[in-house]
Amino acid sequence: MTDYALLEKALSDDRVIERSWQNPHMDSPIIIAGTYRGGTSMMTGLCAACGAWTGRTMPGNDFNPKGYFEHEGLKSVLHLMLQISGYNDSDDLPPESLIDMRDADRLHHILETLMLAEGYQGGPWVMKNPKIPFFWRYFDRIYPNAKWIIARRDKASILKSMQRVNVLTLKPKAEPFTADILSRVIDGYMMRLDSIERQLPADRVRNISSDDIVAGDTDTLKDVIEWAGLTYNESAVKEFIEPAYFTQSG
Repeated sequence: MTDYALLEKALSDDRVIERSWQNPHMDSPIIIAGTYRGGTSMMTGLCAACGAWTGRTMPGNDFNPKGYFEHEGLKSVLHLMLQISGYNDSDDLPPESLIDMRDADRLHHILETLMLAEGYQGGPWVMKNPKIPFFWRYFDRIYPNAKWIIARRDKASILKSMQRVNVLTLKPKAEPFTADILSRVIDGYMMRLDSIERQLPADRVRNISSDDIVAGDTDTLKDVIEWAGLTYNESAVKEFIEPAYFTQSG
């Protein structure tokens, strides 16, 4: 069954949602939150290099040769939920009033369905998506034991990378956002990230600087990886991080 068919089936199911499977790791994901071009792909890739399950993710391209590490099913779910809410890509950020917490259990059921269909059999797993800051209250509700890693990066570097990659465009996806609009988008993301850090219990959230990782601060990275419940793999980490690429591409 395709991701879309699974998603359609889950969304059309109005019965009382019941847990489809019990596994202690399934209820305790590692959630990577950050801005566009802020280092979330790198951080998620590093978690994967240290043993975290990712499921089927977006492949790499010229802008992210190592891969985006963005779960395809989760991406489809969140985009559809935003569309249902009336959000479109020309909006700076969807207001939090769009988020209906009554949908949280359904989101949980959909994610379980997709993970099991992809062969998840247990163990630590990690999720990343640029829309997570919009839906962080959803994820906090359905995964109250999750470990949150917030990837931080200098705003000027984020802006430069977003302009180069052109990840956001005005309808009909032809004209790039101006620097002023992109700046507001970045500020909005950072406000959401600050909200996550402020409102989650301190033992469930850690910040890490993408710039510091690229600069060689593996001590902090090792600490965060082990705090997240993974086994730090120094050789895999060194192989994954390519400073010249990450400095250039973001």
